[in-house]
Amino acid sequence: VSRNACIAALVQVKDAIADHGVSRMG
Repeated sequence: VSRNACIAALVQVKDAIADHGVSRMG
């Protein structure tokens, strides 16, 4: 797995978690 693919996956996960956090905070 290339490093770029790894970083892209981490960014997607971070964005998903951030979205959930925003939803929870309202």
